[in-house]
Amino acid sequence: MRVHGTTQRRPCDLFEEEKAHLAPLPPEPFEVCTWGLYRVRKDCHFALLQNHYSAPHRLVGQEVLVRLGERTVSVFAEGEKVAEHGRARGRGQTVTDESHYPATKRLATQEIHRRRVLAVRSAGPHAATFLGGLLGGRYVKADQVARLARLVAAHGDEAFELACRRALHFAATEGALVVERILEKGLYRAPLPDAPVAVAGGEDFPRPLSEYEALLLGEVA
Repeated sequence: MRVHGTTQRRPCDLFEEEKAHLAPLPPEPFEVCTWGLYRVRKDCHFALLQNHYSAPHRLVGQEVLVRLGERTVSVFAEGEKVAEHGRARGRGQTVTDESHYPATKRLATQEIHRRRVLAVRSAGPHAATFLGGLLGGRYVKADQVARLARLVAAHGDEAFELACRRALHFAATEGALVVERILEKGLYRAPLPDAPVAVAGGEDFPRPLSEYEALLLGEVA
């Protein structure tokens, strides 16, 4: 109500004149945001205020420009926006867009295991039999299946099938290492004996006990 020292007029009177020229307020309140550079780690995430947000995997090892808004976190690289997340509340949270991972990393663990099993079984009947015995053994199943699947990819279905056939013939079904050695040494090409090696008494002897007895008696040259 007082007279202003600069305008020599009362503000309440001046406001009545200026009111018609004022623009309306924006429908949304002004958003206070901050900007910063952050490096994308090997897991396709960067750390921001003790939370983690994903960025496209092609940006791993690079710095990205991040806009931290009141409700969103926007990521910019190479002059364009490459990601946007809802802002995490609290600390220790991870916000991930699955599409930011490489295609090989987007599958669930169960799906990866299923595909590996299918790849091994598809190599042939002996491969499927070898795998069936392996899954019922004492080794870690997922690790062994992954190892077999890599052998299929490296050597092909035919060689892998023959290697499993040889391993089964000699009852060497302890693990994927057996098949791997057969493939590495090229033994899958070697002909098999006429009769398979019998395992007497379970797992203790690789040959029938009668052969050991004949050897002790000097009947075997």
